[in-house]
Amino acid sequence: MKKSISYIFILLSGICWGCIGLSNRMLTQMGMGLGNRVFVRNFGTLVVLTVVFGLLHREVFRIKLRHLPIFLGSGLVSILLLSIVYFQCQTLCSLSVAAILLYLAPSFVVLISAVLWKTPLTGRKLAALGISLVGCVLVSGVLGGGATASLPGIALGVASGLCYASYTVFAHYGMTHYSSYTMIYWTFLVAGLGSVLLADFSALGPILRQPKGALGCMLVIVVSTALPYYLYTKGLEGVESGRASIITNIELDHVDYYQGIEDYCSAFSAFARQVKKGIVYFGDDPYLPSLDYPVPALSYGLGEQNDVRAVNVEQGEHGMRFGILYKGKPFGHFELPFVGMPMLWDSIGVIALGIM
Repeated sequence: MKKSISYIFILLSGICWGCIGLSNRMLTQMGMGLGNRVFVRNFGTLVVLTVVFGLLHREVFRIKLRHLPIFLGSGLVSILLLSIVYFQCQTLCSLSVAAILLYLAPSFVVLISAVLWKTPLTGRKLAALGISLVGCVLVSGVLGGGATASLPGIALGVASGLCYASYTVFAHYGMTHYSSYTMIYWTFLVAGLGSVLLADFSALGPILRQPKGALGCMLVIVVSTALPYYLYTKGLEGVESGRASIITNIELDHVDYYQGIEDYCSAFSAFARQVKKGIVYFGDDPYLPSLDYPVPALSYGLGEQNDVRAVNVEQGEHGMRFGILYKGKPFGHFELPFVGMPMLWDSIGVIALGIM
């Protein structure tokens, strides 16, 4: 896929997501209650995704039972509860105010990341969040009096931002085991089945029989939910990921998921296939030299078989010094203010990446 098409897909997904307020308002004006709107969005999206993935990505239907709690969390909190509080917020506030409150989510993500994963909370991050929030306020019409809000609506909007942000937490754990398509499908499977409990089918039928009601449902399901999720994920596939990568070693980990070292090596091979330009790998590792590298690759280390290797290594009180050979020929001499074999190996890897 061309990169330009990928960016168009991502842009279109944002436009589609932005239509959810309009389609929700259309269903509200038709007399559809909150429970039915939540049901239509989530169960309808489940049906669409089941058909699409059944035709194109059948691998999404298989997960391990022990990972089900991840999808229960993302489905019930990140999608189902989000639909409830965000749809209700849109009825109590203007669409612009509801959107601003929903996009408090990045602020919550930054704070959650700092607590759960010890991500540095830098001044630059805080400034970026503040600027983006101010930008949302300026374009919404709030300051000019063109927007309406109430305290219950604001509370629901803040809750929608929290629910939206929670998907990042669940996806952080889910996507260590599964693709983004699998994460999306099982999230909506839980949300769709859960939304059945909120539906009032006797009230839903008459609305669906009206052309405007059926159109509103299609907009919520296809245009505002299923299509943007699929377009965004598809677009990311064509956006360049890593240009180059350093692979330092393979050591069996996550034994609760990988069945053995061969299974673990296959995961590294899958990672290598995503790199676009080149790979530098530790050639003294027992497994890395045997992987299939679809892009140009350089090995590094101390062994004579490596493309880039260190020779005449000296370590002392003030650091280390060594020479580098590239394909058997002298490349340069380096002095570094630290010692230890791990630091030496990593330094050779960085030098090899620079050579590449």
